[in-house]
Amino acid sequence: MEKNMQFNLNNKTLISIILTGFIALFSTSLAAQVELKAPQLVIKETSDKLQALLKDETEELQDINRVREIVMEFIEPNMDFHRISSSIVGRKHWRSATEDQKTRFKHEFKEKLIRTYAKAFNSFDEWSIRFLPLRESKNKKYVRVKTQILRSNGAPAVSVDYKMYEKNGQWKILDVSIEGISVVTNYRKTIKREIRQANGSLEAVIQKLAKKNAEPLTVVNAT
Repeated sequence: MEKNMQFNLNNKTLISIILTGFIALFSTSLAAQVELKAPQLVIKETSDKLQALLKDETEELQDINRVREIVMEFIEPNMDFHRISSSIVGRKHWRSATEDQKTRFKHEFKEKLIRTYAKAFNSFDEWSIRFLPLRESKNKKYVRVKTQILRSNGAPAVSVDYKMYEKNGQWKILDVSIEGISVVTNYRKTIKREIRQANGSLEAVIQKLAKKNAEPLTVVNAT
């Protein structure tokens, strides 16, 4: 897969990519190999909580709307959707957007991401996650939590990295990269193209997202 590949918001390949990042949160943590630091523990603890919940709610997980609630419960607190949204929209359009537009875009993008994960939920498998040494930026403001997803079918491990930073004592995810492919970067390319097609109107893009999010949730095949 080429790293400069561009995806449409509805492209199944993109669904697979961001699903892989979420699978890491559902995977069994192989934490004994390294002493985990605070940002790594965010990923591990989320993974552990999700697995416990999945075991307790097997029947309820047949309800796609319940799946959406679970995804939202664990994704929303751990991701900085304000900063992610501004990065995706781009400085020019974000600065010119009204506060109402910023709020609505953040809401609709978050809903889009949550619905994408929920719809592809049936693709989860018995995988485990291995933590690699943490990488810090030079100014130590950001860290990259590097992990590998080990699949039960013996397929090659998948690299999943989380770009994180500390906000008010809590580590937040800013981006997820799968095999070097950034989810935020690919969404940014898509939104940039859609704004251009809408003659520079962020409002039109927000309305398009809202209309799509209003459709009933259905399970899709992410492969």
